Amino acid sequence: MPQAGSRTVYGNLDVTVKDSLLPPGGGGAPAWKNPESARPLYRVHLYVEGPDLPYVRSVTYTLHPTFSDRVRTVTRSASNPNCLLTIWTWGVFEVGVRIEDKKGTTYDLTHAMRYGEEVSNTPQSKFRLAS
Repeated sequence: MPQAGSRTVYGNLDVTVKDSLLPPGGGGAPAWKNPESARPLYRVHLYVEGPDLPYVRSVTYTLHPTFSDRVRTVTRSASNPNCLLTIWTWGVFEVGVRIEDKKGTTYDLTHAMRYGEEVSNTPQSKFRLAS
């Protein structure tokens, strides 16, 4: 089940930033790598949703400093309507988020990742081992 996110209402923009082991809309199985390790890697999906999603042009995610390519911009499109970014990570952290609307106005916020709650509540048998 997707986690609660960081909801923001700026001016007329009403969207929520979320993270989850499952992509928007669910489907599929959570995935991990190196489950025997002290730091297994989890596939985590970052995305936005909300009633004003059609007015979003792009989302820039600023990941933890340990990521080599930590600033990633995702432009909203028909094939990626939620500005989905999928990453592999072993820990939760705060993500910097800049949302740009179609008028060019930007909104900055911080999203505290919560997928760790899903990890704790999902039986290991539900995870798919990724290569």
